[in-house]
Amino acid sequence: MGVPSGLPCPLLLETSLCAVAHELVLIVEDNPKNLKLVRDTMQVKGYQTIEAGTGEEGVRLARERRPALVLMDIQLPGISGIEALRQLRAEPATQTIPAR
Repeated sequence: MGVPSGLPCPLLLETSLCAVAHELVLIVEDNPKNLKLVRDTMQVKGYQTIEAGTGEEGVRLARERRPALVLMDIQLPGISGIEALRQLRAEPATQTIPAR
């Protein structure tokens, strides 16, 4: 879901969607139920999402797609979420992407 096409932002019930519509969020989560919960919540608020199941894949997608936000699990297969965030912070191109 996003901002309904053709409707100016002041006519929307949730005008906060105007600011976030089409913003890309990277979700790095290996648990399918947690991934679905976060993805569905973000999408209903108007965000576009991409997903990764490992820390390595999350780092790769962040480099390639430059999301507006990264939501990172800590315990992941391969490198941990903490190590993945260290790698993102070490690169000028990705160090300013907010991550939680």
